[in-house]
Amino acid sequence: MDKNKTQILCTVPLGQSLIDKVSAARIDMDIVPFIAIGPIAAKTLEAEILPLLQRSVYVIFTSVNAVNALAALKGKENPDWKIYCIAHATQKAIAENFGHEKIVAVADNASDLADKIIKQGDIKELVFFCGDIHREELPEKLKQAGIKLREIIVYKTMATPHKISKQYDAVLFFSPSAVGGFFEMNKANKKTLFFAIGNTTAAAISEKTGNVVIVGNRPAKEQLVDLAIKYFQDKKETI
Repeated sequence: MDKNKTQILCTVPLGQSLIDKVSAARIDMDIVPFIAIGPIAAKTLEAEILPLLQRSVYVIFTSVNAVNALAALKGKENPDWKIYCIAHATQKAIAENFGHEKIVAVADNASDLADKIIKQGDIKELVFFCGDIHREELPEKLKQAGIKLREIIVYKTMATPHKISKQYDAVLFFSPSAVGGFFEMNKANKKTLFFAIGNTTAAAISEKTGNVVIVGNRPAKEQLVDLAIKYFQDKKETI
């Protein structure tokens, strides 16, 4: 390890292209996941979802994990769904597995997505494919607007805490669940910066520490990695 290099901890797996980009920026990065995604029993899901594959319904996706779970279950079926989703990675996964033409609207976060659904004015009922842990802004907004929401849990999120002995200049978080997994066994070094993929994750960090939190401006792994690289490159230029 080169002690003169910036040391970053990333709390989710990254693709090789992003790993190479970090390395090219002369940053040392360790990847240690603090959550794991688990399946729901197949028979349980099939009973709820297979009938929906034959219907024309409005559905919501706010995570890639939910898209992947449904894609595996539907097989070659091409359901007549009208889809609302979070932008970027989730949107891309939906386009690949369901077709871009199925996407009605996208937003950068669940709260804004709820606003778009409400603004449309003629939607009375939707199906929300989600994990067992999710924020309540979207369900609450839709409920207050008189829109019926059927939540179907399609994956489980499990914390995988690890004790970290190394001191990092920055830690990258991509979900509140990972924040909880990290702080279950670790405390924040006073000099460590925290990068959060969005405001919800940033709020979870701020509940655990008073350290500086830098928030990405859109929910994408690539953007948060680029933000961290730029931050430390700019910092070196000012020294």
